[in-house]
Amino acid sequence: MAGYLQGRFVKSGVCSATFSSYAGSWTNTAVAFSDGASFASTDEILSTLAAALSGWSFAVDKESGKIVASSPGTQLKIAFSTSGDGDDLRDFLGEAGDVSPTATPYTFTSAHEAGFYPERTATQFRRTSTAQLRAARLLGDKTGETQFGPESDTGQTQIELEILTSTTAENAALETFFDEVYAAQGEPFSYTHTDELAHSVICADSPNVLEWRRLSPKLNSYWQVSLSLWSI
Repeated sequence: MAGYLQGRFVKSGVCSATFSSYAGSWTNTAVAFSDGASFASTDEILSTLAAALSGWSFAVDKESGKIVASSPGTQLKIAFSTSGDGDDLRDFLGEAGDVSPTATPYTFTSAHEAGFYPERTATQFRRTSTAQLRAARLLGDKTGETQFGPESDTGQTQIELEILTSTTAENAALETFFDEVYAAQGEPFSYTHTDELAHSVICADSPNVLEWRRLSPKLNSYWQVSLSLWSI
């Protein structure tokens, strides 16, 4: 599986979303989201939902970027705002409204926001440096703390990531990913490599400039774009 990028999501306002499964009768389960609830990636949202809903599973189809939901019954339905306002969660996950009773599994209407799923695996994902940022720091209450304190600054690791794309559509999809990250939730975002370990990262360069390099002058050759990141 190729590595991929996902943006974070921070809930604005409280809501309760109800997920219903039909197996002779409807079983309804409400999942509450608090104001300010933060998720590092779409994968984390889906893991949270699966943990709260017995027998349900959620996954992102990497070709379309759409979420696929499966319930333990033959049908499912989803109401994103049983109480409060769940529109931001619904929009982020790729739905335009509540999901009416439909067969399971169900594929969401649109790709989720802030997702990039390249066809090829990154050609390079390596640590370039690790730095202890401070030996001591001044806290907000005017007290000091050394690097050996309980909340010490452990430093950051700089990573060079080289992404391989095969079409201009993939290039545009990467640009759209960063547009959606910066227009909505901002950094950090998540990079999951082939080891399926998610890394929370921010761009080392400001502004973040994407520059593609054609690997060969031949038709249908690949492009390569480098990202300098801080793992935090």
